[in-house]
Amino acid sequence: MLMSEYPSNNIFRDAGVAYVSQNEAEKVKMVRAGLLKESIEKLSEITSISVKDLVTVLPVSERQFNRYDSNTRLKKDLSEHVLIIADVLLKGTDVFGSPEKFKTWVFTPNTALGSEKPFTLLDTSFGAALVTDLLGRIEHGVYS
Repeated sequence: MLMSEYPSNNIFRDAGVAYVSQNEAEKVKMVRAGLLKESIEKLSEITSISVKDLVTVLPVSERQFNRYDSNTRLKKDLSEHVLIIADVLLKGTDVFGSPEKFKTWVFTPNTALGSEKPFTLLDTSFGAALVTDLLGRIEHGVYS
């Protein structure tokens, strides 16, 4: 199932947060309110990427993350980074047609990214933009 086929594209609905489409104004509101820790767990479930792996590209230590309970609201910087990563992961899953195919790609070194694994670049917004750009090229058949 493609991410765009999820009901209302609300991947965080069960976590008490509605992640809706590409509406940037909604994302600003969500960041200001703070996502729930449970949102990361939901993202992990949908993308088949472990919470442990997701935490490696977030601006929080694994130890600190594990201290949060599932209803903890995340700080702005962490919430924003989660949404940036979610956008990339959902686009990738759509481009590749399944979470499993995308997961294989995102954890494989890529020559177009200087032989880095796309996933490791998600620790910065600039890296996320590079991966998003590459996914767009793949989607439109101009991958080099």
